[in-house]
Amino acid sequence: MVFIAFFLVLYGIMMYGMIFTTQQSLILAAQDGARRALQWQPGAGHMQLRAEAARSTALQQADWITTVSGAPLAVAVCGAGGALSATGGATCSGATLADDQIEVIVSFPYRAHPLIPNLPLLRQAIVPAQLQARASVRLSNLATSAGG
Repeated sequence: MVFIAFFLVLYGIMMYGMIFTTQQSLILAAQDGARRALQWQPGAGHMQLRAEAARSTALQQADWITTVSGAPLAVAVCGAGGALSATGGATCSGATLADDQIEVIVSFPYRAHPLIPNLPLLRQAIVPAQLQARASVRLSNLATSAGG
């Protein structure tokens, strides 16, 4: 009986730690992707180039999650007009964005692809279905002046 209680406590600590680590990695990936979108891109299609760079950076930052779980991350880079770049079936948050604003959303279906095996009873109780992080940046008047 003591072993079962000890095991459940230890397992709960490990599971919470992995969920916490995964969430923090998604936050870092979204923030780094948004920062990457701030880098100047030449030409009239600079917003699309920024979006592709942001998506690529976000995927690269959280690549360890895909490696461990075997499941792809969903990353969406959105502007005022909707998705600029998306992968893995990701969608925009629906938040109203300014014309010079870019939003990066990174999500991972944790319950469907846990990083450590789930116990059947704990799966529905404490394991979140989806982990998601969102970061946005304002490009100021760069969005209108960089293309000209």
